[in-house]
Amino acid sequence: PGGVNRVAVVGNRVYTSNRNSAQLSVRQAGSGELTGTVSVGGLPWGVGGLNDRVYVANFADGTVKTLSTISGAVIRTTPVGPMPAFVAASPNQVYVTHISGRLSVLSRNGSVLADLAPGSAAQLWGLVFNPSGELLYLADRPNNRILVLSTATNQVVNAIALPGPPTALALNPGTGHLFAVDAVSNQVLVVDTATNRYLGAVPVGLQDANEGGQGIAVARNKVYVGNWLRR
Repeated sequence: PGGVNRVAVVGNRVYTSNRNSAQLSVRQAGSGELTGTVSVGGLPWGVGGLNDRVYVANFADGTVKTLSTISGAVIRTTPVGPMPAFVAASPNQVYVTHISGRLSVLSRNGSVLADLAPGSAAQLWGLVFNPSGELLYLADRPNNRILVLSTATNQVVNAIALPGPPTALALNPGTGHLFAVDAVSNQVLVVDTATNRYLGAVPVGLQDANEGGQGIAVARNKVYVGNWLRR
């Protein structure tokens, strides 16, 4: 209920942020059985998690909720500033992009470790770790580039120029290919992370420049893209 914004699979449960009802739905993976809902905050958008934690970015509230996957209870509500959007979790740190251009770094229990403005980005959208977790790729949509952040120092170590604006990101750990949805040109842009070189673009379905470009995932050497304007 309430319109699904993002989806995360953590352990054997599927978590969906319900944008219009300010809730997080919890379902059993496989059967899809609804096991509960949790009130989280205004316009919940990004969801991410690992092991026994799930994190929800509340776009309208400027907060992140940290939940236990074991009890389902909210552990902490953390103010992080305007327009938090996408979430990625590692064992010890959680990164939250903001459409305002900020990057929040939280501990696994939701306390603020850092508030960053990497690369002086005007906006930050999707994000994804490399397989080792040593690098974090950030979609800087207005500047047509992907920023490469060292998670050891939280400093930008590279910037990959693209021919269009990236929104959501996904990475194939087997090939090292990084995929970015360009919702303006209805393409997926492909980057070789071994060389940080742009390889080319693959046409996909209609996205919509304002609302599209948010759905992409990699599984078993296949890339799946959600096309916002093609139902």
